Amino acid sequence: IIGFNMSVINAACLLLSALPESYWRVMNDQFMSDLQDMASTDSEDLASLDLHEFPPFSLEDLVSPPAKKQRLHGEDDAQTPSVFDQLFGKLFGEAAARTLALATSFWHHSSIGQLLCLVSFIKDSVQSSVRTEKQLMYVFHLIAPMLARFHSERPSCILEIVLALYNMLRTVDSTGDVSQHVDLICDFLYDLVSQTVECAW
Repeated sequence: IIGFNMSVINAACLLLSALPESYWRVMNDQFMSDLQDMASTDSEDLASLDLHEFPPFSLEDLVSPPAKKQRLHGEDDAQTPSVFDQLFGKLFGEAAARTLALATSFWHHSSIGQLLCLVSFIKDSVQSSVRTEKQLMYVFHLIAPMLARFHSERPSCILEIVLALYNMLRTVDSTGDVSQHVDLICDFLYDLVSQTVECAW
């Protein structure tokens, strides 16, 4: 219903983050549903898109807190296509891209207590479901925008996230499905490991 209007998505998720978990848990359920649907789809379409134009870390600036008073897409972001519909709609499907937009916005606006639930969600639910490169990329784009918050507010959680992501990569690699964007995956994980080492010091 709300499409990819990021102003509406941000407003809705800001309100949602103020509600009890029972109200926003359905978003995680939908994310898992979309993730599992990807397991039965072909990953060859990854090769047809230049993901280096929108690497995972570029999502960090898509959902800005209201205090920064930043416009996401210029003067009229309702009319300007976002990364979610420019790229992710083609890559993951419109429904999954919309779920990713909602999740990115919600976790950005969430409290640190809520954000810790993301770590549990990744470890307990997402990790065991990832089997393909497309699923792995989908998870990368969920986690990457939150890394700055984890680094500044809960650096100890980054190690847990790194371990979960590497376990997912090992599973995907064992299926032989990692082939389209090996360089991008390696670049992302290298940056993530660098942050982990920095936190350890």
